[in-house]
Amino acid sequence: MAGVDERLAGLLGEAEAMLERIERDRRALLERIGAAPNVGNASAVLRRLSGGSGSATTREKLWRAWSAAGDAHLDPLIDALDAIAAILRTRGGRCGYPRKLEENLVLAVEAQRRLESEVRAVTGVAGDSRAHFWFALRTSFGDPAPPVFTLDSCLDFLCTLARRVFGVSPCVRWEHAGDRLTFDEARRLFGRFGSAVGSAAGKAMPGHTDHLELWFEKWVYHPGFARDYGRLKLVEHRLGHVERAVAALLDLRMRRPGGGGLREAFAALDKRFGVGRYCSLGDVAAAHLVRAGETPLWVRLDREAEMLLRLLPVWELRLDELPAWGAQEPAAGGGRALFDFYDSAMLTQQGGALQAPCNRRAGG
Repeated sequence: MAGVDERLAGLLGEAEAMLERIERDRRALLERIGAAPNVGNASAVLRRLSGGSGSATTREKLWRAWSAAGDAHLDPLIDALDAIAAILRTRGGRCGYPRKLEENLVLAVEAQRRLESEVRAVTGVAGDSRAHFWFALRTSFGDPAPPVFTLDSCLDFLCTLARRVFGVSPCVRWEHAGDRLTFDEARRLFGRFGSAVGSAAGKAMPGHTDHLELWFEKWVYHPGFARDYGRLKLVEHRLGHVERAVAALLDLRMRRPGGGGLREAFAALDKRFGVGRYCSLGDVAAAHLVRAGETPLWVRLDREAEMLLRLLPVWELRLDELPAWGAQEPAAGGGRALFDFYDSAMLTQQGGALQAPCNRRAGG
């Protein structure tokens, strides 16, 4: 077993090395066009460049060059993942339910088509929506500076939410330099706080309280906390609908005996569902499969859908209007919740400046 674990660790290291090379090549691409990413990762620079370009031709050229830089290391990356899959299949365990995952993929493609239509309506361009998405997003929401939240404002919002719905207010240790948090850091804090609430509430709380981290982390998008910036981030999430659904199916293939190779599996999904229009095998592998971890991706989707069904009926309420957890009735719809929640935020031709998040005490 130790030898197998060492082999698995070595293969994961190879896959991680490919991701580093992809990042290096994409940074080199940006440097060649005079946009060296001195701060942040290359993806953030791509978003800024593409979002700020009024030329559809320039955006499409940039997207093609970006994609080619990622695909340059695709073969060794997929070879490493196929070798990892061969090891995972020997360990058995839960292998999932492909029909449910395929139904999820159908819903994801439908949702991605809706986003594609919105991008086309905002930009007037019928090309690859991935090339024009960031320009459409900037047209719709402007170019706001990423918000910074104080730790006190985050904890005040969370404690108000926890007391109102669960009747508890847990203590959460948050190891972070300073008391200023980015949006993503705040989302992680919300998730950690949800885990603490689940532990504090326990089995004594009426209703299902497992995986509360997934319920709490969604509140970072709520207008009572992030104002309009939360809506912008919901739209961003929509760009990855198909990518995440494909990743769950490929992750299943990697763990299921007889699952076959990733190239063949992706080609089959593209033939049946047309997923190649919205993501590439390289996108899925880099963003999801290399760091999939022990918990299968399809299990995570199930848990998230369950929590979203609990969240949707109360999402439009103020904090002081929220009913207790045991008095809440989940929405119907199953896996559709994975799309209904995020698709509530749309691109618009109207545009306009965002209302900035405010660091204040949580009231309503």
